[in-house]
Amino acid sequence: MRDHKLWIFIILLALAAPLLAQDNVPKNLRGDRKYRKQGIHNGNLVETLFYNFGEVAWWGRQPSGVWPRGSGHSYMDGITPIVVTEVVNRNGDTLHICEAGYREMMDISPDGVERGWQPRPGYANPNQDKI
Repeated sequence: MRDHKLWIFIILLALAAPLLAQDNVPKNLRGDRKYRKQGIHNGNLVETLFYNFGEVAWWGRQPSGVWPRGSGHSYMDGITPIVVTEVVNRNGDTLHICEAGYREMMDISPDGVERGWQPRPGYANPNQDKI
């Protein structure tokens, strides 16, 4: 009987594991544009803007990929990481998801919020404008 209860417990635990894996970020901890900051990297003869939402450089803003540093010769528009994954949903369909933090052509939610990468609260000093 004891072994039987142990197996029931293990099976229930295995069935509950996907529920425990769900990530529900509270609204006050979600990323938001209001936490955006920028900084300037200027090392090894290169000078460029960078942002805490995943983008490096911004065409039309200086310095954006300037080489050599201080010359004003800009060589970059904007660079951002791209994250791609393949997942299988509950219906067994294979989905390919691609997400980038590039500032243009972002999907917009029904309430007007960009569905891209935004910085989360608590990772930057709120009392300074720059990184």
